[in-house]
Amino acid sequence: MVVSFAQDRSARQPCPRIDILPPSLRLRKKVNPSRFWWFRRPTFFDSIVVTAQRLESSRIVCGLSNKLTPDEQGKLTGDAWERLPEPKPRLVMEVRLPNGVSREYYLGPHLPRLRNQDLELLHRLWLEVTSDPKFAGAHHYHVIAVALEQLERDLKSERRSEVLEMLWQELQKRASRR
Repeated sequence: MVVSFAQDRSARQPCPRIDILPPSLRLRKKVNPSRFWWFRRPTFFDSIVVTAQRLESSRIVCGLSNKLTPDEQGKLTGDAWERLPEPKPRLVMEVRLPNGVSREYYLGPHLPRLRNQDLELLHRLWLEVTSDPKFAGAHHYHVIAVALEQLERDLKSERRSEVLEMLWQELQKRASRR
């Protein structure tokens, strides 16, 4: 099931109507999310993910916001997903851009999309580790686990600002390639 959110173009405000589009039935139903007891002041994004949760949806499709970038929409929706009560559904948020291109954001824990250069680096590191017979049984996920645990320790240490600067530089490389 897909949850699709429309916007009222005249008021430039999110429309309170939510259209539910079951792919098998191709019906349009109207659902008005109400206030939920676990939120003090629910946001538009809270309403989106709560509605998707209640409908057991797997995908949220929306258009580009007038005020937010697709990445900001994805982040705010992901933050709202974090506030959901258990059980939290696996959700994909799709932001459709005016040029017809879609951007997808996986909400909650999910397998990351790795670039080819990341996979090649991971494989080179794995080859280096497994060249020692002592580590012949090591898998790629072992290399990732060690790297992530080291990152977690660094973020909780005096190296935090240095690590965040390295992350910022990586983000800037990505932004310059767009």
